[in-house]
Amino acid sequence: MGGASPPTITPAVLRLRLLVPLLAALLLLAAVCSDDDGASGGAPAAVATATPASLGVTPVTPDFPIRDPAFEAKSGATAYYGTYSGGAYQMEVPDGWNGDLVLWAHGFRGFGGELVVDIPPAMRDYLIASGYAWAASSYRANGYVPGYGAQDTIALKRLFEEQVGRPERTYLIGGSMGGHITTLSLERAPEEYGGAVALCGVMSGVEILDFFVSWGAVAGYLTGVDMTGYAGDPDGLASAFKEEVLPKLGRPGDLTEAGRRFESVITHLSGGPRPFRAEGFEDRYDENFELVIASLAARSAAIPVAGNVGYVYEIDPGLGVTSEELNAGVPRVAADESARRNSEFGEYEPMTGDIDDPLIAVHNTGDFFVPFSLELSYREKVIGAGKEDLLVQRAIRRAGHCNFTPDEVRMAFEDLVRWVEDGVRPEGDDLSGDLRDAGLEFTIPLEPDDPGGF
Repeated sequence: MGGASPPTITPAVLRLRLLVPLLAALLLLAAVCSDDDGASGGAPAAVATATPASLGVTPVTPDFPIRDPAFEAKSGATAYYGTYSGGAYQMEVPDGWNGDLVLWAHGFRGFGGELVVDIPPAMRDYLIASGYAWAASSYRANGYVPGYGAQDTIALKRLFEEQVGRPERTYLIGGSMGGHITTLSLERAPEEYGGAVALCGVMSGVEILDFFVSWGAVAGYLTGVDMTGYAGDPDGLASAFKEEVLPKLGRPGDLTEAGRRFESVITHLSGGPRPFRAEGFEDRYDENFELVIASLAARSAAIPVAGNVGYVYEIDPGLGVTSEELNAGVPRVAADESARRNSEFGEYEPMTGDIDDPLIAVHNTGDFFVPFSLELSYREKVIGAGKEDLLVQRAIRRAGHCNFTPDEVRMAFEDLVRWVEDGVRPEGDDLSGDLRDAGLEFTIPLEPDDPGGF
């Protein structure tokens, strides 16, 4: 297929400074929601290029090996697959195509390795049986690349139009980092989509990095480790975490006084009291600290778009530290606003909430990898933009990241379709206040140990 090739781009390496080495591993934020029901065979591979809509991304030159995207179509459908300007794609069209296209935006899958296409998780059989065509791409680079993802998902739509035909409606579903891609796409290129579903999404963009900066800064403060004394010494700071911070906090189930304070602060920072909060904290406790420590030891610089200036921390009463003392004592790291608010680095600019398409966002209450608080933050942005009538949010009462049942995912998509096609705005959770009863209607099924409200 013809067309101009998309520009080649990758993250720019800027400057080292205190806590910025965290970000190399803190970009390990969006675990991939994946499905393995693809197979080899099918139509011959095609090489194609397409020009995506203009979206600001950080300049780089990606060069990744591409896994063969060949797969076998389901009975009663046709498979299309191939490569485009450094990436790979798969598309599947049922014989009785209803004219609508579903694009899948995958999550983070590491910084190296092959470029791989993900088949939409828990959705492929349903989509084909219901008459929907679907398409997915690898993007042109691995890593935390929401700009690439947004550009290449639009490029994928162009490929579909060239090889199959123009869809009547195009729906976007994004998981984890794909949730960042979803909000970025709806805010920057709303004309491309009829509506979207964000699953376990990094809804508020770079605020996920702020969360991890806070994770490290609060842990250091509560254990008496002066992190500012390790500027320029990432190995020393990594050792301090291993030898002082973690022993002084303890572990979930056996937390010290400092650890109980840390858990309280992180509870409020991640969204407040809610179902399966404790289970989610325990589930990600070791892994989140491993991310922090690994990045410190790696001596790696990253884009300095994260910080915790202006964040107001909370702690429950009776733990020996007041919120006022906490906010006065936690060290502050300033984000580089020239990177965070600059069209050259458009994928890292803060989200605005100014969407023009219906969006359903679904998130686990006990997610501490992409914390539930990102949903609360994005809700406020959408309200501030006057677009609250276009956002429906649903809590899923379960610990973990992207921990959904097929029924929960399908229900969100079916409700989105009715919303777009029939104008029926679906029900959602009110996330403006107490979250302890959130998600009772949308969690299918409730967990056996669900508290059923508090």
